[in-house]
Formats: sequence, structure tokens, C-alpha cells
Amino acid sequence: MESGSRERLEVSAILIAIAGYVDANGFILLGHLFVSFMSGNSTQFAVRAVQGDWREAVLAGTIVGLFLGGVIAGRLLASTLKQFGRPVVLIIEAAVLAVGIAGFGSKLLSSTPLVLAMGIQNAAVRKSGEPKVSVTYVTGTLVHLGEKFVDGMLAPDARWSWLPYLLLWLAMVFGAAVGTVLNILLGREALIIPAAALLVLAAFTAFAAPEA
Repeated sequence: MESGSRERLEVSAILIAIAGYVDANGFILLGHLFVSFMSGNSTQFAVRAVQGDWREAVLAGTIVGLFLGGVIAGRLLASTLKQFGRPVVLIIEAAVLAVGIAGFGSKLLSSTPLVLAMGIQNAAVRKSGEPKVSVTYVTGTLVHLGEKFVDGMLAPDARWSWLPYLLLWLAMVFGAAVGTVLNILLGREALIIPAAALLVLAAFTAFAAPEA
């Protein structure tokens, strides 16, 4: 693996672990919704709407909208700032997560900083090799893992091409597990850990060569 690809994989693994950590905290807060997994929230929106549970439908739909807003904001920042986009995006994401430590009473207001942060995070790494990999959910990563595993069975030169995708999945699971444990121990203050990690990552990536 080339050094540039290895660096993108490492950054992606750290970010997806942070997503797992934050998503675990968000799930504990919301009870049945996520702050980074919008497929599940979209399904919940549809189910609740059909059932006539408009309060829950609005909550799920609003979270999806907030996530989309975070994605748009992050992409605008990254595109405008060019090579400085990634560290700035990470710093802003850390600041938004830090706001979430305070809490604001209702589930929606309390989860809003977490959802926005996860949407923004998608602009931090646009690629981790090919194909494109998300840094806030792992459904696509598992699809690539399965596909690359078969490719490795059929072509000896691609024997280990599935390993990066396994690493990304494990990073999500590890992050979620650590996030759950620290949420139990620290409550909302557990969010200071991913916020601090993002600041360290921003400092590190500020000196890295721009991605192609």
C-alpha cells in the first residue's frame, strides 16, 4: 500500500471510530435513533409516519435534515478552503461536538450538535483509495468487504484487498464500544474525548500533503 493510501486509510479509520463513538452516545440519548446512520432514521421516519406517530416521525425526519445540512456545510467549507479544508472541517466538527456536552433539555436540541458534527465529518476525507468509503457509517464498507473478499479468492494479486474494509468496520465497532462505556462512566462529558481527538487529527492533517 502506497504511503498516501495508507495515510488516507488511517485517517478514515480514526474518523469512523469517532463516528461509532458519537453514534453510540447519540443512540443512548435518543433511545432508538442515530446521529450518523441515516438509513435507519429514514426507515423510522417512514414507519412512524404511516403509524400516525407524528412526534417520532418529525424527530426522525428532522435529524435526517440536520445531517444533510451538516454534509452541505462541510462540503462547502472543504471546497472553498481547498488544502486547508480538512483541518478546518475537523476543528469545526470538534467545536460543534463540544457544544453538545452542555445539553439543551429536549432530545432533539441535545442531539442536534452530534448530528451536525457527523454530517460535517463526511467532508474531512473524500476518499480512502477506491471505491469511495464513508466515514460515518459502514453499510457500504461491508459491501466492499464482501466484494473484495471474493476478488481475493479469484485473483491472487488481490488476496488481501479486503483487509482495509475489515479495519474500517472494526474501527466503527471499537469506537461504539468505547463510546458506550465512557457514556456510562461520564455521561454527556464523554463527548470531550472525540472532540479532543478531532483537534489532534486536525493538527496532524494540517501538515499532510493535500489529497489528489
